[in-house]
Amino acid sequence: MLKRISPALAQAIKNALSREGMKIAITDVESADAIETIQGALGTSTLALLISEKRPLKALSLDGVMPSPKTIANGSYPHFKSIYVVTGAKPSEPTEEFMAFLRSISGREILAQMGHWLGDARP
Repeated sequence: MLKRISPALAQAIKNALSREGMKIAITDVESADAIETIQGALGTSTLALLISEKRPLKALSLDGVMPSPKTIANGSYPHFKSIYVVTGAKPSEPTEEFMAFLRSISGREILAQMGHWLGDARP
């Protein structure tokens, strides 16, 4: 994700990864943990993780645009990832109930408050 921001950043990441001892985080939580503990660190995270976990991290603006569901929806903040909720062929009753909650007004409000853009969510 960082490499796609600019060729200069892609080269900086390539250079950093060639350094011995460079820390690489695989998951969003590991990435946020590393960013919090390494002085001067720069990395990726999701807005939802920063908001929901109340992380002491600062989301950076790109070209003067801060990430938000609104700026993702209107295309002015182009860096985001889609999240899908999937089930098996025959979901259990609790799974069906949870899926119904996610589709409900209350569930969608919670997701929006946590930084998710729901513009193309299907009812």
